[in-house]
Amino acid sequence: SGLLYAVRLRTPHALLMTMLFSRGTNMQQKFEKITKAVGGHAKSLALHAFIYKATLYALHLVTSGTGTSLVPFSGRPLRPYHSLIAGGVGGWLVWGDFTAVNYQVTLYLLSR
Repeated sequence: SGLLYAVRLRTPHALLMTMLFSRGTNMQQKFEKITKAVGGHAKSLALHAFIYKATLYALHLVTSGTGTSLVPFSGRPLRPYHSLIAGGVGGWLVWGDFTAVNYQVTLYLLSR
């Protein structure tokens, strides 16, 4: 779902910004620029969602108990601090590099 969300979110923004501010380029170059921006953002969001869920699952296995009394994994944090840890791990691995898109996402997430 991170991939689809990123495509729906980033496509109109990339289209508008490219059409407004890319002067002197032909339509093929503009299309390639839009595709690159949308693809990069979609890949990053999908990877973050995967790492977040995988980390939640690992934390769930560690803290839910031992033996056959495991609580079924629902995809939600088992403890309140699990989402902080999973988000921190995913954010560090995916959004840790400095790019313009990562910077915008980081500012957005910090404001929330």
